[in-house]
Amino acid sequence: MEFLMGMFAGLVWYELMFICGGALLFLGLAASESYAGVLVLIALIAGLQWDNLIDVRQLTFMGVLYSFIGYFLAGTMWSFVKWYKYVRAKRVYFLERSAKAEKNGDRVREWEAPEISDKLDDIVLWIIYWPISIVVYFSSDFLVRTAKNIIAAFGKVYDKITAIASR
Repeated sequence: MEFLMGMFAGLVWYELMFICGGALLFLGLAASESYAGVLVLIALIAGLQWDNLIDVRQLTFMGVLYSFIGYFLAGTMWSFVKWYKYVRAKRVYFLERSAKAEKNGDRVREWEAPEISDKLDDIVLWIIYWPISIVVYFSSDFLVRTAKNIIAAFGKVYDKITAIASR
């Protein structure tokens, strides 16, 4: 019994606190990537250090330097992908609005590509928080699709209830 209590108190609560804290920070990240991203990064490093997955005492200067260079290069590559996706989404939005304007007989203005200087803060964040940005980018599509499927399934149930109650 004492073994189970020790395991429950020692293991489960630490992992549960780490997972719940990470989930809360991840939700905050969706609202404001710049502030919550720092907290997620700190929590992740602290959690890895606590579980002895990263041993700070064994790091060398060259190892840290190579890690920073690799991290920066990976973040830069990710920022190229994010910039492409951003410009592409702006272009599609512009084309849709232009088609509506033409349909209504309104004047259509010329396409103006986004300026890098207007999104410099976001580009820096994409480089710095690239691991978090990738997770959010790929999981948000899945979560949105899942939420839409759940809403559609419940919508059918509500439609049936309405049809039955309206008789």
